[in-house]
Amino acid sequence: VDDTVLPYSAINAGLELLPQSLATVAIIPLQTKMVYKIGSHYGYKLDSGHIKEFIATVGLGMSGQFVESYARKFLGGLAGRYLGKSAGKIVEKTTGPMMTFASTYALGMVAKSYYASGRKLSMADLQSQFARKFEEAKGVFASQEGNIRAQAAKLDPAKIINMVRGA
Repeated sequence: VDDTVLPYSAINAGLELLPQSLATVAIIPLQTKMVYKIGSHYGYKLDSGHIKEFIATVGLGMSGQFVESYARKFLGGLAGRYLGKSAGKIVEKTTGPMMTFASTYALGMVAKSYYASGRKLSMADLQSQFARKFEEAKGVFASQEGNIRAQAAKLDPAKIINMVRGA
C-alpha cells in the first residue's frame, strides 16, 4: 500500500507545478483512485460515493483544495509585499506542492489504517490520524522534493488526463 501512496502523492505535488487548471481538475480524482486502490488491496469493493464520503470525513475535497489555494496565495502575497514580487511567486510555487503532497500522503495513510482495521475507525480517529500524518508528510516531502520536481518536469498532461479518466 505504501507503494501506492507515495507515487500518487508525488504526482499530485508535481501537478501543482503545472498550469493550475490541470491541478484543479486532476488532484481530487487521483486521490479518489488512490483510496479505491487501497480499499481494493484490503478486499473492499468501493463505489465513488463511499470514497467521496471517506475523503470528506477526513476533511479533504473541494473545500480543502480551496483553503490550500487561498493559503498559498495569501502567503505568496505576504512574502511579495515584504520581500518583493519574486519572493512572493517563489513562496506561492513552493507551498502548493508541499501542501498537496502532504494532504494526499495523509489521506493514503489514513485510508490504509481505515481499511486494514476493517473500516472500524471513528470519524474522530480518522481526523486525528489525518492531522498527524499530514505533519509527518511534510518531512517526507522535504526528503522527496528533488525527486518530485524532477518528475514534475516530465509529467505529460495527456497522460494525467488519461489517469483521471481511468485509461
